[in-house]
Amino acid sequence: MSAGGVFVELDSALVARLDQLAADEARNRDALISDAVRQFLNIEEYHLACVREGIRQADDGLLTSAEEALDRVRRRIAAR
Repeated sequence: MSAGGVFVELDSALVARLDQLAADEARNRDALISDAVRQFLNIEEYHLACVREGIRQADDGLLTSAEEALDRVRRRIAAR
């Protein structure tokens, strides 16, 4: 994996929190920032995939009404 440079400007409060976490975990800022960006991208990509799947299902007519969804939830609760 090649390293690339990216400049991100953070306010002083975020930098202080980042420095405190880095000290607490005996890690450096770059590692923490890299992990945070990786986690952010994973979550955002997952959410986008879910939205796209929902749109695909809607386009295919695979929608459930709110009443049908509530009925399913009620049946599951009752089955407990």
